Amino acid sequence: MFRRLWMALGATLLLVMISTSAGLPAQAPGRHPLRPEESATQPDAAGPFIQQRKPASERQRESAARTRLCGAEWRALRAAGQDKGRDWRLFSRECRDRLKARGH
Repeated sequence: MFRRLWMALGATLLLVMISTSAGLPAQAPGRHPLRPEESATQPDAAGPFIQQRKPASERQRESAARTRLCGAEWRALRAAGQDKGRDWRLFSRECRDRLKARGH
């Protein structure tokens, strides 16, 4: 019973979407209907909606490097069949602690 109800609801929504989109004017290619006009006078060509990302801190870069090293080690162990039943979460924790203690 619920299956028929959901199918009918889905079909109704699909018909409503098709009928309402048929009356809209065609958009120019490459234009977004909800964003304001971008002019050449704006200092940021990407518009006000794009937020600049802060550069990663030294600690974040070190952590990412440790993760990459542990990932390479994990893939090598898995390929050799020497993972000893550990999963990535456990191995990652042990590996990152080991590398951090060594100063990596």
